[in-house]
Amino acid sequence: MAQVPTGHVYRMRWWFRAFALFFLVFGSFLFTETTLKTLSTSEYPGFTKLALMLIFPAVGAGMTAKSFSSTIKFTEATVERRSVFGFQNVSLAAIRGRRE
Repeated sequence: MAQVPTGHVYRMRWWFRAFALFFLVFGSFLFTETTLKTLSTSEYPGFTKLALMLIFPAVGAGMTAKSFSSTIKFTEATVERRSVFGFQNVSLAAIRGRRE
């Protein structure tokens, strides 16, 4: 009889968390550098640079929030999944094909 890993919580791997933080820091650096260069030279950065300077920090913040808040937890009766976007749980009895 297979045992459910009761009380165990699974999180994102450390390397994904590190990558998400790196992406956030890189995006913030790009945003700061482009903003300072634009203010000091009063030169328009162009559409591509402007899009990158806004997208990189936003994606980095989303990845970081997701990687540090997402979990999967097994209890005796349910499987719970938490993330930035919400919470879901399902009863173990409702899972088809579950071995006993």
